[in-house]
Amino acid sequence: MTCPKCNDNSQWGNFCSKCGNQLKEMCPECNKMEAIDRKECIVNKERKKKEAMEKREEYINSRMKKRPRWNSGEGILWMGMLAGSIAAGLIFHKMVYGWGIFFKQFPWSFLIMPASVFLFFVCVGAYFQSKIFDNLNQREKELIQEFFQKFPHYAEIIKKAEEKK
Repeated sequence: MTCPKCNDNSQWGNFCSKCGNQLKEMCPECNKMEAIDRKECIVNKERKKKEAMEKREEYINSRMKKRPRWNSGEGILWMGMLAGSIAAGLIFHKMVYGWGIFFKQFPWSFLIMPASVFLFFVCVGAYFQSKIFDNLNQREKELIQEFFQKFPHYAEIIKKAEEKK
């Protein structure tokens, strides 16, 4: 901390060691020693930042659609992928070996083909799910901008906090 009176820069105490000028005083809000030239109480600033972040999250959560924990469409999709994988394995097995050998032995193709088809369907499902999450992230960004327009005092607090990071 630099002393405002003598510009001595090696000051860590409450008073300047060179000229005796007071450098820190008791904050009336938090009862901690802080620099005299501060603009705002540190504890108060943190409280305001926390309040602004909570208001932003509350605003976003109240306006975004909640995604249900269990979506019946996803269940039908998973069952369809499983049934499609088994059917593809059976068709592949019939084309290669015929039905007669199916009952005599258990070939590896019966396991490999459904697994590969199932993994293909999982990859396709993951791609479409990522598209859905991209849309949700875009909607969240729009809501944050809307929040900043409606509550400019919170926007200023949050932007100052993000700049310091």
